[in-house]
Amino acid sequence: MTVYIMLYFFIFVVTFIVKLTGRTTDKRRNKLCFAIFGAILLVIGLRHSSMGNDLPGYIETFNLSKIFSFKQLYLFCEKYYEFGFIVFIKLCGTILPNETWYLLACAAFSIIPVAVFVAKKKVDPLLAALIYTGLPSFAMLYSALRQSIAFGLCLLSLKFVEEKKPVKFVLMIAFTALFHRSALIFMVCYPAYWVYLNRKNRLYLFPVVIIVYILRKALFSLVAPFFGTSYLDMYESNSFGILFFLCALYLFEIFFMDYRSKEQNGYANILYLACICQTFASVSTVAMRITEYFALILIILLPRTITSQIRSSKNKLIFYIVFSFGFTLIGLMFLYGGRNNWSMSYPYHWFWEKIT
Repeated sequence: MTVYIMLYFFIFVVTFIVKLTGRTTDKRRNKLCFAIFGAILLVIGLRHSSMGNDLPGYIETFNLSKIFSFKQLYLFCEKYYEFGFIVFIKLCGTILPNETWYLLACAAFSIIPVAVFVAKKKVDPLLAALIYTGLPSFAMLYSALRQSIAFGLCLLSLKFVEEKKPVKFVLMIAFTALFHRSALIFMVCYPAYWVYLNRKNRLYLFPVVIIVYILRKALFSLVAPFFGTSYLDMYESNSFGILFFLCALYLFEIFFMDYRSKEQNGYANILYLACICQTFASVSTVAMRITEYFALILIILLPRTITSQIRSSKNKLIFYIVFSFGFTLIGLMFLYGGRNNWSMSYPYHWFWEKIT
């Protein structure tokens, strides 16, 4: 647990030093952003290979990539991995000396796109990073290597949505799907982003989440066959807490977002999609993972709303502190709870430690 405490300590201290030593400029903000996300990258990338439920399979294919030809590797992996990720494994096996460098590369391809997205949006790096570490997608970095890469690439694809470049957006998502086919669901963000909804519309639509949750089993049985037989199984789980959390954040946006902003309106629509997807998480772990494609938008949406729309400096500070420490506590809960779930994030071990 010491590693995670030190990570958060570093994030807070480096932010305090940067803010204390000069005026916030784009250059200083970007340096702070990459310092914070760089520290996160090192913690994730330099972990022991025993941390992550799915890691044994990924490590095995990496080791095989060093002795197999690409054709042999493809035939071995095609049932489990997408083509793009198989190419990625082969490149890593050819260039990188061992599994530690491989895990570091996976972490880099997952986290750097998120850092770039935050930097380009010019939001507060501290709050964005704390929100990021408090989302389930952060814990997924330990085990879901392919999908974590897809998360970051999907975030970058939003640039083409905002610039109204549908062809480039589709090509970007198609490329991302070569790492994890579930990324195709992100296609819905293009039309969803451009639907304008005022406060009254959003309040009228909010009960739909409750209705879908009540009918989730019947709706899932209707929809699942279109996604293939691997999605048919139902798994009962306790995911109501995350649904309640996402809905609470969406309600916060309904009452505080800037309705004149195309960005905030579009991002709020994406958050609404996260709420709808999460209603199915109690019957499908796949739905839970798909939710994270949309929920990641919170790293921009919440900081933007707090800094641009809440006028009172006192209220702004209160919301900033509440969300900062709230997401920090949630992040620590996810990481500490890793002993008992698939992320295996706790206890933390560096790659050089001997595990018995």
